[in-house]
Amino acid sequence: MNDTAKHIWDYLKTKGLNNFGIAGLMGNLYAESGLSPINLQNSYEKKLNFTDQSYTQAVDNGSYTNFVKDAAGYGLAQWTYWSRKQNLLNYARNVGKSIGDLDMQLEFLCKELSGYSAVWKTLQSAKSVFEASNAVLLQYERPANQSEAVQNRRASYGQAYYDKFAQNTPKEGVGNLTAIERLIATAKAEEGYLEKATNAQLDSKTANAGSNNWTKYARDLDDIGNIYNGKKNGYAWCDVFVDWCFIKTFGVDLAMKLLCQPYGGAGAGCTYSVQYYKQKDQFHKSNPQAGDQIFFTNDGGKTSYHTGLVIAVGNGKVYTIEGNTSSASGVVPNGGCVRTKSYNLTATYICGYGRPDWSIVGDSVEQEDEDMTLDRFKELMKEYRAELQDNDCGTWSKDAREWAIANGIISGTGNNANGEPNYAWADQLTREQAAALFYRFAKLMGKA
Repeated sequence: MNDTAKHIWDYLKTKGLNNFGIAGLMGNLYAESGLSPINLQNSYEKKLNFTDQSYTQAVDNGSYTNFVKDAAGYGLAQWTYWSRKQNLLNYARNVGKSIGDLDMQLEFLCKELSGYSAVWKTLQSAKSVFEASNAVLLQYERPANQSEAVQNRRASYGQAYYDKFAQNTPKEGVGNLTAIERLIATAKAEEGYLEKATNAQLDSKTANAGSNNWTKYARDLDDIGNIYNGKKNGYAWCDVFVDWCFIKTFGVDLAMKLLCQPYGGAGAGCTYSVQYYKQKDQFHKSNPQAGDQIFFTNDGGKTSYHTGLVIAVGNGKVYTIEGNTSSASGVVPNGGCVRTKSYNLTATYICGYGRPDWSIVGDSVEQEDEDMTLDRFKELMKEYRAELQDNDCGTWSKDAREWAIANGIISGTGNNANGEPNYAWADQLTREQAAALFYRFAKLMGKA
């Protein structure tokens, strides 16, 4: 698969896309299919009684004739809608190639993308992986879930390809990202995040910067509710950041196993996190590896006061990404920022390394929605709902909205951060809320 990733990168390079554009596109393709041109949507394998290989063969030889209308995602971009699948099938047959041929799909992909002129232009001129990734996600792929979490995750996948191919920094096994590489990509996507002065604008990397330890990382874990032995937002957050990266990448249940942490424990404290690793015999004094959690001490190892995530080891140094630090040299706890750092492997202030048991994680990801846990689903739904609970709305409803407010039919859900009443126009409507609306209307009409 590593060869596949390089082949895709080189092919897209010939189409005039810049490095950011290629990486952003590849990150989305990875999320959709794991970069496999024969990938059949996992949930349809049992439904249709096909594997990736047998489905492809059956379409090619004509024994399966419902390719266009079966609603199953297929190929690099998980083409699903019937007209797009029809176009893909026609293109494959016109050039005399298998429906699962990589080069054929890349040709078709570029032909299809060129019809999305704004997306194609962005892929040629993007100034960041995130910009390119979002253009593909929001204007081309358009999945049901377009939350900030999904945006960040897909951009992080793209960033891993950019780091490998655009900057010529060889590493092994990136073609189909390993669990460790996925974790590191999640963490690196957060670089530059600044803690906040107040409990506001937590999702912005730089807005409302301050020194009061408010972060989205603690907020998100607090919202889950059972990670720690109490709320942690507003407290020092270096360990919280590492936990957040694991949970964001792998979901709650698997992340807690990797971190060796019990639910409702004290893992937000570095010393406690060290003890959890030690209890599982997964703490090492030396020989760090990418994916380890590094801990720092100022009392010879009795306690730990700062932590981060190991992203690479080489040239006598260990390279990390840390929350609540700064760009200054040496160990900087409570620095208020997510930064990459490096230290000499022999530094006496390194307490040791917690090593997750990576054998419990598969080395690759297929479709991102297939490994969905109940906890992860609830997390995504919460994020999705949060994006809807504001005053965003279309101009077409202006008269109706003004009438509903004026007549007390819609009362709103409090105020936004700017003090304006929040009517959550785009949010979902429960039956309970519908009953209240009908009752208010009936009262207005003198019927209740």
